[in-house]
Amino acid sequence: MCGVAGILKLGERRIDPDWIEAMCRVQAHRGPDDAGYAFFRHGEGQRREGGYWVEFTDAEFAHLNEHLPAIQGDYARHELPRYDFDLALGHRRLSILDLTHYGHQPMANSDRRLWVVLNGEIYNFPQLRSDLEAKGHVFRTRSDTEVLLHLWEDQGPDCLAALDGMFGIAVYDRTAGRLYLARDRFGVKPMYWARTDDFLVFASEPKGILASGRIEPRIDPGSLAEYMTFQNLYGERILFEGIHLLPPGEVLEVDVGTVSPTLRRHRYQPGFPSGGAAPTDMDTAAAEVADAFESAVRRQLISDVPVGSYLSGGMDSGSIVAVAGREFPRLLTFTGGFDLTNVSGIEQGFDERPMAERLSHLLQTEHYDVVLHAGDMPAAMERLAWHMDDPRLGMCHQNWYVAKLASKFVKVCLAGAGGDELFGGYPWRYRQGLRAADEAAFDEACFEHWHRLLPGDELPGIFTGELQPHLARPRETFDALMAGLP
Repeated sequence: MCGVAGILKLGERRIDPDWIEAMCRVQAHRGPDDAGYAFFRHGEGQRREGGYWVEFTDAEFAHLNEHLPAIQGDYARHELPRYDFDLALGHRRLSILDLTHYGHQPMANSDRRLWVVLNGEIYNFPQLRSDLEAKGHVFRTRSDTEVLLHLWEDQGPDCLAALDGMFGIAVYDRTAGRLYLARDRFGVKPMYWARTDDFLVFASEPKGILASGRIEPRIDPGSLAEYMTFQNLYGERILFEGIHLLPPGEVLEVDVGTVSPTLRRHRYQPGFPSGGAAPTDMDTAAAEVADAFESAVRRQLISDVPVGSYLSGGMDSGSIVAVAGREFPRLLTFTGGFDLTNVSGIEQGFDERPMAERLSHLLQTEHYDVVLHAGDMPAAMERLAWHMDDPRLGMCHQNWYVAKLASKFVKVCLAGAGGDELFGGYPWRYRQGLRAADEAAFDEACFEHWHRLLPGDELPGIFTGELQPHLARPRETFDALMAGLP
């Protein structure tokens, strides 16, 4: 996990360097290992063809980047006010691949035409790198970020279809004078953006955008109605008015150095393999799923830092540990459980430690657990709400405590999130829909099932006055999602 930040000038106002520094500072928890900044003036100046740029690091990391001045230093105070910059990029790095200073971001290609900030990981970067080397590309780092730069050099934005990974990226093409924001096709990694009259602001977290001071922290009434219905937000608008979450698999493209440019948005080709007809017999299908699953796990084990895994005792994390354990003998695993004092009946089943310990013994892992007590959740709520930029904490408090434990031993932790959604878990969710007589009844049954906080007939009593016009938003969002189903 890293943190990206950026400000693009759209009007006449100047970019204040303090804004991008504040955006990175508030996201420092995402990238504790390094920080970088780059400022660009498009198509101006004699020092560089195609414009002028200047780079900085953070004073905290000056020892890692001795060739870069600190943004808090005298040179920055003298140099930055001299120019009316069109674009500022910032990055907070969590070092996973190539731990040297060569992995510093913002990263540029050899002729400084392309610049990138990346949050996430490109899992198929070894194969992509090999293909690019065969074409004559020369690399100076072992990072997946540089592979992305060379791939973009080779294919332009079409290269996004070739990426197998989780990412939120910003790419600046100085020659074309164009900025691209993109997000992985499953939306694992975030990319938030907001547009004002004078600026396009983007970051890995809403608080990063708010830290720029360009957006007032106001609640979006429609998003609030959606949240009070589903206890979740399914569209691109979030609880903060004016801030958008770039949808999965989408690219936002905008010209740099022009006044009031048009924002162009499109989905990139997913690039799923076309292997012909799906298998009809169970044995063949099971073998193909197993091969795809094991390949996916192995791809995520490439790391220059210690790797572990969460282990809940269920099928999801247990399957991941079974595969990862073949590559890492005595893999470190971590579980969170609950103090069962004065607990009886069905609630005793919420503590998964016994099952996790049995799986650990079976799979020969080095296992650790943390026990949560009654006061642990309220003690963590305020901090977690700040991190999530959202009041819906769910099981975040448990995961946070387990992550704190894991961080004492490893820097990367595998998890089984999404397994139930992918393989049809939680069957009770679908029973009402399966009994529906037609498509309209199916949609209605699903809509009613996903009411998590308040039924629709209670919302008008809460959303009064100026909030009333926004009551239709939950249904509109739901219908838009259902319309996208095959």
